[in-house]
Amino acid sequence: MRAIIRGHPRERMTERGVTEADVLWVIENFSFSTPGKKGDATLLYGAPRNDGRVLKVVLIGSPPRTEPYIVKTVAWRDEEDD
Repeated sequence: MRAIIRGHPRERMTERGVTEADVLWVIENFSFSTPGKKGDATLLYGAPRNDGRVLKVVLIGSPPRTEPYIVKTVAWRDEEDD
């Protein structure tokens, strides 16, 4: 699988302690997805980790997508997402 992760998402990954392997795992194994607020992105949510946190990966575009996947940003899911 190929994913493009540059600029903003790389900065957020560093700030939030997220590895490229974490991002790729969510893309390949997400628990559920939702459309972005403006319809130009897709939010993928990983399974909860041992510490209870859930990684959210935002991809540019909506399904169906083809490789390479373009990562818009990554974040830990917070209570605002519920």
